Amino acid sequence: MSQKRPIRVVVVDDHPVARMGVVAMLNTQADLSVVATAEDGTSAIDVIKREQPDVVILDLRMPGLDGVSVMRSLAQQTPTPRVLVFSHYDGDDDVWSALKAGARGYLTKSVHGTTLAEAVRAVARGERYLPAALTARM
Repeated sequence: MSQKRPIRVVVVDDHPVARMGVVAMLNTQADLSVVATAEDGTSAIDVIKREQPDVVILDLRMPGLDGVSVMRSLAQQTPTPRVLVFSHYDGDDDVWSALKAGARGYLTKSVHGTTLAEAVRAVARGERYLPAALTARM
């Protein structure tokens, strides 16, 4: 029986501890593989083009090029990677901006690691992933 390849993930976050924590947690999952990281939006575009990940976990607010600008740039790429926004912020404007720019999912950084892994899998399958509380509010 052949196994499917792991879901390839790029993690983009300007906070080193947050970035390392996400990488460490995801790498405990047999079906997920972090193939690269980036600390800002400009380097993220280059890394994503080079690595061609299945899913990009993207911080929304970063110095320089923010997450929405990164998604707009990635929309020109074929294939367009699937983006899961992972942010401290969950204001309606932030969520709507991210979804309009092409995000397939949106989570706040207060979630448990298992929820993040579940969201990555859903986004990789082409599904939308929004927590129930966020969906109800929107």
